[in-house]
Amino acid sequence: MPRTSSFRLAAKNIFITYSRCDVSKELCLEKLLDKFTNNQPSYMRVSSELHEDGTPHLHVLVQFADKFQTRDDRVFDLVCQQRSQVYHPNIQAARDARAVRDYISKYEDFCEWGTFKSSKIYRNQHECYTEAPEQETVEDFMNTIKEGDPKSYCIYYDRIKYNAEKLYSTPTQEYTSPFPLADNVPYELLDWANTNIKPMESRPNRLMSIIVEDPSRLGKTIWARSLGPHNYLCGHLDLNNKVYSNDVWYNVINDINPQYLKHYKEFIGAQGDWVSNCKYGKPVLIRGGIPAIMLCNPGPDSSYRDYLDRADKQALRD
Repeated sequence: MPRTSSFRLAAKNIFITYSRCDVSKELCLEKLLDKFTNNQPSYMRVSSELHEDGTPHLHVLVQFADKFQTRDDRVFDLVCQQRSQVYHPNIQAARDARAVRDYISKYEDFCEWGTFKSSKIYRNQHECYTEAPEQETVEDFMNTIKEGDPKSYCIYYDRIKYNAEKLYSTPTQEYTSPFPLADNVPYELLDWANTNIKPMESRPNRLMSIIVEDPSRLGKTIWARSLGPHNYLCGHLDLNNKVYSNDVWYNVINDINPQYLKHYKEFIGAQGDWVSNCKYGKPVLIRGGIPAIMLCNPGPDSSYRDYLDRADKQALRD
């Protein structure tokens, strides 16, 4: 009576090793893909490694979109008809696909097919949340939470995404003026800049902001943006961490209608630390003591001079 095999495989991620196998990794990949034309894997990586005695063996990571189930322990056999040889592998379910992928790639001698999908079974949520901040991208961070704590991922998705983007925020690229600084800048502007535009440790106790009002095309924006590290807020106020940095020397506020400029006194007065609660945004702590250059054009909807001359704006002038 034939012996019944106890082999059973049910997994999305499978780790395979062909010992003492001198088949090329490219041929192995091709033959395995041919085996599964009706249920093609979503990803496969094949690597080649030498034993200490010099004999080769192959490692394979196979990923399926759905759980692959079989009781056939010969399903991954490599058949080389030219040599009349069959290579039977060791087969395991891969608990941590990322760890297996990294392990079999340690000698950088591999070929692959498809798109890798990270997958790991976490023993508890603590392990998941310990590993999440160690990821390299927002996408990997989110996938780690999704795998380790799917309930929180679904219920608190917006909050988790917000925290991830805060953790992985990239510094705003420093502006480089396309033109050399003009030599005909009025003395008043030069004197103001020399006094107020400085690193935090060198700033005077009481900073002053400045309003520059002139017609377009006179170079006020180029001058304002050429003085050092700054935030540039143009058209509307956006204080999210992708646009606004607390580690700058000054702010440039350009072409924002004074009627709609929230936090006018905080900006123009270079006030101490304050909290912004702009519409549709979360409250944000803004570091104070940063002077501002307010740029505007003459006209009823843009002139800060006309706006501040209104009788009901006495408090702002003070």
